[in-house]
Amino acid sequence: MYHSIAATGNSLNVPIEQFEEEISYLKSHDYYFLSPHEAYAVLKTNKKPHRNIVWVTLDDGYKNNFDALKNIYKNYHAKATVFDIINSQNGESFLSQYQLKHLKNSHISIQNHTFHHVDLDKLSSQKQSEEISTGKNILDKLLHQKTIAVAYPAGHYNQLTPNLAAKSGHKLAVTTNEGLASKDNGLLSLNRVRVNKGITLDEFQKIIING
Repeated sequence: MYHSIAATGNSLNVPIEQFEEEISYLKSHDYYFLSPHEAYAVLKTNKKPHRNIVWVTLDDGYKNNFDALKNIYKNYHAKATVFDIINSQNGESFLSQYQLKHLKNSHISIQNHTFHHVDLDKLSSQKQSEEISTGKNILDKLLHQKTIAVAYPAGHYNQLTPNLAAKSGHKLAVTTNEGLASKDNGLLSLNRVRVNKGITLDEFQKIIING
């Protein structure tokens, strides 16, 4: 799990040099990069398209993600997924709709990070449903797709949220709960591994293998 790909910024940023080094590491160690649909198939059937697999995700849709991602398929045959905050599209620090379309055409999946990026666990069932479904509907129309995955803002959700995500048409939902994703998490409350700024490749290898 990544967020901003930049040398400076908030506590969640990772420099582009580190990001590219980690993508290169995964490629050189024979990892297959999953799309959301492939991740769903793996989790649902327990059948992998390759021995080593990884689902690379980036939250929020920062503008700097564009330079980090636009050539990774060409350079590494790598795919990734951006969970985009819908209401932030075209904002100064966020991806434009043009960039989102360009990334989609470059084997980068664009999925739902809700409309406003508010803590879902603090909302009523109706408001949660609106945040999740509005984000999905806008992405579906903008990118001519069926959005199947949602990332809960800041990883916050409650016992109602997974069912609401499913009802709005999502097959997968990711959290910020630390650990490797598995069917045991629940397909609508999946764990993820956070990649922190400044870790070594040895440390990166350990978290990829062990969570």
